[in-house]
Amino acid sequence: MAKTNKKTNNTTRETIKTKGWKQGSCLYIEKTHPLITNDHILKKEGLYIVLSQDCDLLHKSFETEPFCELLYAKNIDKPNGNYIAGKNPRTIHITILINGENHHYECSIKDRFFISRKHLLEESFSPSSRHIVETKTKNNLIDWIV
Repeated sequence: MAKTNKKTNNTTRETIKTKGWKQGSCLYIEKTHPLITNDHILKKEGLYIVLSQDCDLLHKSFETEPFCELLYAKNIDKPNGNYIAGKNPRTIHITILINGENHHYECSIKDRFFISRKHLLEESFSPSSRHIVETKTKNNLIDWIV
């Protein structure tokens, strides 16, 4: 078994934490992003929400916790009452604050993706400060996923 470097592990954790990565963080991916063009992991340009728990995101080992789970969120005009608060097992409608204003999104259970947690360390890969998933919405999403 390989030796782990405690200083590197602490630096990694602090970098991820300092950048603001946590469950419910939002990430906007442009169609030119390498995760779409090179790796073909993500299929669509748009907004993604981090589903992974904070402890998994900050775990000291990339071998033990190699992935970060993301959920694609598609912008919609208005929510449908049949899809709010986890009423439907395949689709959920949520509200995300963008610059303090409510915007509605649809998430589908089939639009879950796993990326390497190492991407969270990249300089150009940061959570959106414009997009905010409020606690109630985050909790509804997590309850719906499980």
